[in-house]
Amino acid sequence: MTIENKLMELIQAKEDIKNSIEAKGVEVGDIPFLEYPSKIGDIEGGSEPTRGIVVKDNGEKMEMYVDNGSMLGMLGDSTGLAKVKTMKLINTTGIPITAVPGQTFHYHSNIVIETLPETISSVGYNAFGECKKLGLTKIPDNLKSLTGTNFILSGDLRFNTLNNITSLGTNVFQHASFLVEELSCPKLKTIGNFSFGNVSGLKKIILGSPGNPVTSIAANTFNPSPSINVIEIYVSDPSNPGLTGSPWGATNTTITYLQS
Repeated sequence: MTIENKLMELIQAKEDIKNSIEAKGVEVGDIPFLEYPSKIGDIEGGSEPTRGIVVKDNGEKMEMYVDNGSMLGMLGDSTGLAKVKTMKLINTTGIPITAVPGQTFHYHSNIVIETLPETISSVGYNAFGECKKLGLTKIPDNLKSLTGTNFILSGDLRFNTLNNITSLGTNVFQHASFLVEELSCPKLKTIGNFSFGNVSGLKKIILGSPGNPVTSIAANTFNPSPSINVIEIYVSDPSNPGLTGSPWGATNTTITYLQS
């Protein structure tokens, strides 16, 4: 992992903690990270220990009970997850679960999570990193951006659209494997380096849509992407796309610009 990626992980972790505190109704603002414990103390019951997640594995089903707010916690070295086919989230506070913090499921190579709650609007760095059998079938509609490394090295991805995602950071799907050949990104406007680097399975990617032009593609977005042979991009003016760096690291790829 590069120094840039490590710094990005630290920044994202700080942001995840901040979001968790503010989800409890306590304003954090721009205070230094060292002062975060005092803000946690301002949360009603915030100084009390929380159980976080309790995993109940019943053969092929897992229930994750969350009793400390709107964010999941890290599973760590949980056992009994090899045959999980369904993830069910139950928040005992009644607050909708809106965030999957960084590294929540990282390194759980056998876990299968086919669906996520539609209320999720934030997925942290490496949240599903190296989940090689993930099998996710849909990206939640409330999720608008992925900042980086969120699905790096994940596998068996089954969703064929990024729904409402407008921006991808760096390394989002790097080395990920898809079980679908075509991926549509109708709202996507900006894409970071290596977001689709070394993906396998995908043969065609559609970026943007009518009325939603792509505005920025980083120089190494697709570097390398031997499986992708067709990229269609919606832009404001196909005769002058205004996107530099083509083919952005992709090889053996036909790029077509379409009118947005």
